[in-house]
Order: sequence, then structure tokens, then C-alpha cells
Amino acid sequence: MQPEFVSLGVADLLVSRIGFGTSKLFRLHSSRERQHVLESAFDAGIRHFDTARMYGLGLAERELGRFLSRHRGDVTVATKFGIPVSKTGSFLRPIQGLVRKFVSAVPGLQRRLRGRPSPLMAERCFDLPTARLSLETSLRSLNIEAIDIYFLHEPTPNSSIPDEMEDFLAAARKRGDIRAWGVSGRLSEVLPVYRARPELVPILQYASDAVNRISEPAPPAVPRITYGPFAGAIEKIVAVLDASDEASRAWETQIGEPRDRDSIAAVLLAEILMGNDPPPVVFSTTRGARITPLLDKARRRASSPAGQAFSPWLAAHCGR
Repeated sequence: MQPEFVSLGVADLLVSRIGFGTSKLFRLHSSRERQHVLESAFDAGIRHFDTARMYGLGLAERELGRFLSRHRGDVTVATKFGIPVSKTGSFLRPIQGLVRKFVSAVPGLQRRLRGRPSPLMAERCFDLPTARLSLETSLRSLNIEAIDIYFLHEPTPNSSIPDEMEDFLAAARKRGDIRAWGVSGRLSEVLPVYRARPELVPILQYASDAVNRISEPAPPAVPRITYGPFAGAIEKIVAVLDASDEASRAWETQIGEPRDRDSIAAVLLAEILMGNDPPPVVFSTTRGARITPLLDKARRRASSPAGQAFSPWLAAHCGR
């Protein structure tokens, strides 16, 4: 599938309209499975890959590096620093797949853990030694000469970020270690960081989905990438469809798609692709076979009149 590229307007960066995130990669139990998902994303026309030092409890960059050894000249890469893996996380790193399998198997455990501080992660840290060590480790793990976008990972208004951080990042760019930098996180948390330190945010990456977008503050007019288009939105739509016969009938007649999660995901992605010059969007999945059908369906829907029906349905039934 031919990729569609978008210019970020920073450092001559061109990224694919749809990117792939590796936050879920280590829910898969073997490197063979993980490489299959990454190759499936590439085959579907995805040319931007997003990772972080803490993904896979520190192993996701290395796994992505194996993929990059085959495709580096064809893709862009973003990684992040600032959320260290805790001692508990480091201890569980070799068996993290089994831990995640246990959590998902216990009824209600994932729901009870959601929103609580993770024992696998230490306190956010954005001091210069951490930034320097993370950069060196990321370059080595990814096995690349330069990182295309180097993000501060989920800083909040209360995060301590040294005044010299911009100089450090500029020096890293001058050395050729990175091409650009920015901030990634929830918009409500990173927007105050942008307002206080705009020079830290040449690129803003933030979570956004169609259902929750109405309650978000307006993003600034800077180069942007969004992520997380499915998880919260799919759950909300499923809940509305299950609870309301009216919403369910309207879905059938107006949207014309099945109510399964894959179809809902395609509708959500089509809504993004239909926007007026939308920013690139990063999504994640552990099912490689899902990626090409999802993108095909979303692109067809975005280019058809049926795609126009989703926004009115959201407004009527999800409080948009």
C-alpha cells in the first residue's frame, strides 16, 4: 500500500499520515510475533514509528531496532524520555508477558488498576543527566545514527525541567543525534508546558479521539501529531450502543457498519482522515492481520459520502 506523507514543517520532516505506536508491542510473547506486527504496519503503508524508553519495560526500542535494521531509510522514528522503569519493572522485565497475561485473565483487575500509579514506572525525571543517558541508550537500542523526533514523555505543569534543556536538545540536533524535539502527553497536561516553555515544543504530540475531542482545550497552532484514536472512544461507543436502542438503530441506518470493535475503529480512523488537513495520527495494535483491512476500510469510508454520517451520530448520542 502506498504511504501518504505529511510535512511537519520542522527540520524538513515528512511523516506518514498514519503512524504506528509500539506501546503494546510487548503484550506479544515472542520477537517473531512482534516483528510480524511491525512488518504488517510497514506493508500497510505506515512509515512513522513511535516508541519510548519505558515501553516494554525498556525493551521496545531494541525490538523496533531489529525492524529498523531492514527499513531505516524508509521510515521516521520518534522516541521519548522522562519516565524511568522502576526497580519492580526492571525485575519483572523478563517475564512481563506472563504478568500482563495474568492481569488480563483476572476478571476486573485491569479496570481496578486503570488510573492508578503504575508500580512498574518510577517518578518522571527530566534532568539533563537523564536526558543525556536516555538519548545515548535510545540511539544504541534503536541502532540508528539519529532519532527523527525526541519527545519529553508526559511532562506536567509540575515537572521540573531545567532551563538548559533547550540548549541540550539544540546541541543534540547540531551533533546529528536528533532531527527535532517536542513534548508528548495528554493535552490538558502538556498545554501548560507549551505555554510556559514554547521553545520546548516545536512539535506537540497528544492523545486525542473523536468522542473526547469536544472536551479538550484547543491545541496551539504548532506542528502536531495525535495518538490514541481508539481505546477510550471504542469503549464509549460500545457502551452507548449497548445501552440505547435508539443509538443502535441510528448506527445501523446512518453509519451502515457492523457494531464490532474493528468496524468501530475503522469509523473512528475515517473520521480523522476526513478532517481539514488533519495532523498525523499514531495508533497501536497487537494484531498484524488487522492493520491493512483497518486502513483500507477507513480510507474507503473517508472518501465516501457515508463517512459524513459519523459526526452527526456522535453529536446526537455521545454528547459531542
